[in-house]
Amino acid sequence: MFSISLDERLHIAPITTPRRILDLGTGTGIWAVEIAEKFPNASVIGNDLSAIQPRWVPPNLSFEVDDIEAEWNYKIPFDFIHSRHLDYSIANWDRLIKQCFRFTRPGGWCEWQECEYNLYSEDGTFIENNAVDRWVKGLIEAATEMGRVASPGLITEKYAREAGFVNITHEVHKIPMTPWAKETKYKEIGAFNLAGILENLEGVSLALYTRVLGWSPEEVYAFLAQVRKEFKNPGAHGVCFVLKKIPWKRNI
Repeated sequence: MFSISLDERLHIAPITTPRRILDLGTGTGIWAVEIAEKFPNASVIGNDLSAIQPRWVPPNLSFEVDDIEAEWNYKIPFDFIHSRHLDYSIANWDRLIKQCFRFTRPGGWCEWQECEYNLYSEDGTFIENNAVDRWVKGLIEAATEMGRVASPGLITEKYAREAGFVNITHEVHKIPMTPWAKETKYKEIGAFNLAGILENLEGVSLALYTRVLGWSPEEVYAFLAQVRKEFKNPGAHGVCFVLKKIPWKRNI
């Protein structure tokens, strides 16, 4: 979904011959594998709390199981630090971005791709306070109660400037919630988005709604049935948008 929105680009920052690349919150490791193949002379590290990455990877790529919010112990700084879709997983964005600055070499770049989850539609078909809208607002409320930021795309630029990065710009890419769009690119993005949402709906919702918001499991399951139904409504053209951060450059 992210790759399609970027027209298959792996990054937006103008890197050409990086020697060291760090992928924060690498997840399944797909991006790290692809960037290692693109830059075979670079040493690439993918970092995540879960060891769910593939075993067979390019020789210049290694994976680490670690907490990116803990103190980093790398001996050599990086030419490029990349992250996307961390959402509520970070407790202290300010500290994390300052740590990124310390471990980016002078002249190096950071790129963050994060979401802003206030849903809207451009044609008025997505009705406020419907099941999907209430579901998203519930997730945001639960994240806030936990001291987490559900939509970090709007705050990372501020922390990047305070950390000392320069040349900070961003691109805004529309992400349809479902495949309602007529244009092939956005229809495909919406299809991937909907498939991912429906597959992970309970996993994303249960803990936050029961442990944080105080709902019973039965209440959550009943509510998610409404959410699924609303997501499958082809007449609701809901859109969230993603802020693509480019470049966070360290000059000194």
